[in-house]
Amino acid sequence: MRHYVLLMVLVGVLLSVGCEQPVVSEGQHREFNQALVRTYNDMALTNAIVRQHTLYAYHFAAESASLNALGERDLGVLAAHYAETPGTLYVDEGGASAALYGERVASVKASLAAQGVDVAAMEVGPGMAGGEGMSSTDVLSAKKKSGERRQGQALTVTTGASATK
Repeated sequence: MRHYVLLMVLVGVLLSVGCEQPVVSEGQHREFNQALVRTYNDMALTNAIVRQHTLYAYHFAAESASLNALGERDLGVLAAHYAETPGTLYVDEGGASAALYGERVASVKASLAAQGVDVAAMEVGPGMAGGEGMSSTDVLSAKKKSGERRQGQALTVTTGASATK
């Protein structure tokens, strides 16, 4: 009986210790919240990079085919995506000579391959990020026309078979 009482007291003590809530300081709450915000921001940034799927001249070192730190980060995000889902990656010409542009595309393809992307299943080349709405070509055309039109005249933009005012 004595052992039984001792065992029950011991079990009671262990159970009461296990029910205690850990003390969390204000600093720990702040660190957790900051980490949570960083995670959400990282996810949003990753989604934006994949949605844009375009490398611009500012992703490369000046007058070079080498990616800068921003280019390496963005291409790393894209490579992780394209390793699972090959698709189209645009490399904007950005005023580069034909030779430099060719070197940039070759550099991007080599980097993708080194990161496990099946480059043969990819389209890598000139273009601009599109998305929903008006194509970038139509936007540039409309911008040019708006500079040429007279004050007060309506702007007409032709997109495919339709025209809007």
